[in-house]
Amino acid sequence: MAGELMAYSYVDQYDIAATALRFFTVYGPWGRPDMAVFKFTAAILTGKPVELYAGGLLRRDFTFVDDIVQGILGAIDHPPTGDDSRFRAYNLGRGAPVTVLQLLSEMERGAWQTRDPPQFAAAIG
Repeated sequence: MAGELMAYSYVDQYDIAATALRFFTVYGPWGRPDMAVFKFTAAILTGKPVELYAGGLLRRDFTFVDDIVQGILGAIDHPPTGDDSRFRAYNLGRGAPVTVLQLLSEMERGAWQTRDPPQFAAAIG
């Protein structure tokens, strides 16, 4: 939000146009290994417990990187014009949040690995 506030200030002070993009839980090739999708995949494939926070009930809008790229290109192709607001902000996500437990269940199903009962490691936080 601080970045958006700074951009909005520049729009006002220098009479320029700006667009802010908000990414929602991006996953895909070349993603960060500390993100849930990569950590869960490693745990599933090695049979280790999965570390979950808040019992896996937190909801996230997991968005594939290709969809984020399409949103970026769409914003580039449609810059603000004189008729538009000079500052715009777009949320880039699927628009369908799921619980972390739902994500884990789908990942296990996709890897043909099911845990009955699920194996969860205690998480701090």
